[in-house]
Amino acid sequence: MKRGSVLLMLVMLAVLFQAGNAEVMAGYQSYLPDITYINNNGEYDARSLNATLYVSDNEIWYSGYAAPSGSWLLHTNVSAEDLSLLTFPDAPGSNPIVHSIAKIDTTLMLGFIDAENQTGTIGLFENGRMTYHKLPDTAKIMRMSSTPKGILALGVIYQEKENVSTLYSAMFSAVEGKIFEIAEISADMPVDGYALSTSKCAADDDLYYIQANCGRVERLQPEKTLICYNATGLRQWSIALPETIAVERMSASGGNVFLYGMAGRLDEYDVLVDQQATVLCYSRDGIEKWQKTFDSPERFYFGISAEGQCIAAAGMDGAGKWNICSINTDGTVDSMTSVDFSSEIYVRGIFDTNGKAAMVLGTTENQLFLFRVPI
Repeated sequence: MKRGSVLLMLVMLAVLFQAGNAEVMAGYQSYLPDITYINNNGEYDARSLNATLYVSDNEIWYSGYAAPSGSWLLHTNVSAEDLSLLTFPDAPGSNPIVHSIAKIDTTLMLGFIDAENQTGTIGLFENGRMTYHKLPDTAKIMRMSSTPKGILALGVIYQEKENVSTLYSAMFSAVEGKIFEIAEISADMPVDGYALSTSKCAADDDLYYIQANCGRVERLQPEKTLICYNATGLRQWSIALPETIAVERMSASGGNVFLYGMAGRLDEYDVLVDQQATVLCYSRDGIEKWQKTFDSPERFYFGISAEGQCIAAAGMDGAGKWNICSINTDGTVDSMTSVDFSSEIYVRGIFDTNGKAAMVLGTTENQLFLFRVPI
């Protein structure tokens, strides 16, 4: 074979390998952000930040908890103007903390989880008035996720007498109220070992997804399943997920559902080792479209998606860097950015603003912040 033909074949094989291989080698571009800080003037404790929401440059929300007044909610904008500060001392529960914020038309929805007993409450704030809708006291709520229609709650019902754990979810709309409740995935409590409580949830316009983790006999790794429900809570399909992944976050949009976390291999003790950050994409019909694995960082803790792309981000590493990646819905990696910081930060929310930049909301030890990063 001629030298030119050999070189051409090698190039073609390299292209084919890159297209089919899930691993993406490190190639992060360094970026120094222009951070805007929000002074608290002693009115709230920035360190207690739990939930954020970006609606527009003129409407940004932060929420945390401070005793004795309870949960606080700050409304500001990209210029860090302190527009208003609200508190909710009458929220049900002993220590209700906002874990999710959604804006549906003119209604602001807050997903509260009581820190003492893990009961859930949905708050609707409209025209200066807050109303509350409690979830069943038997359900221990683990997560509240904002959706295009409202807030999706996920938790576990522990039936002590029967020794059974059952995964529970409920969808609340600002317009329709409670749309559905689901309690159908059960496990023996000693076997489950609280695996169900690590499950995740997300929603698109008309479909709802749960990534369920269910404990197994004599296995450290739980059984991992992705389940889809329609707008009335009727199961559409369920598929088994690879044992060699661990999901930290999920999102859904544009007919796709995305799983963010880490991938690796199972050692002789059933422990996931050789961990690498990964993103999996499934169609609305439960068909795997692609998986991208990155050789750095070890895992993605954050993930959002919008029409045409998904955005995955890690936690801050020991070198003061924070990695964020943008992936096209066909699996093409559009950007890999390493954001440099001079001080420790705690990211609490990432939002796609215009398809070209992400808004990042969070806190330092004593100040809320926001900044944009190109994607």
